[in-house]
Amino acid sequence: MKTFLQRYLTYAIWIYFIVLFGWLLAYLATRDRIGEVSIANMLAVYLFLPLPFFFILALYIRRREALVDAALGLIVFLWFWGRLFIP
Repeated sequence: MKTFLQRYLTYAIWIYFIVLFGWLLAYLATRDRIGEVSIANMLAVYLFLPLPFFFILALYIRRREALVDAALGLIVFLWFWGRLFIP
C-alpha cells in the first residue's frame, strides 16, 4: 500500500514542479511581453501556496529528486518575494 501511495504522491509532486518551473521558464524567456505569461505573472504568487505541502510530502516519500525540487521552488520563491519578508 505504501508503494502505491508513494507512486501517486510522486506523480503529484512532479506535476506541480513541472507547472512551477514551466511558468518560471516562460517568465524568464518573455517577462511580460506575452499576454498569457503576463496574466500568469499576476497570479504567480499563488503557484507557491502548495509548496510547503509538497515539501512535507517529499520528506514523507523520501525521494531525493522531490526534495531537490522543493528546495529549488523555495529558492525561486525567495528570489521573487524574499525581500518582502526582510524587515
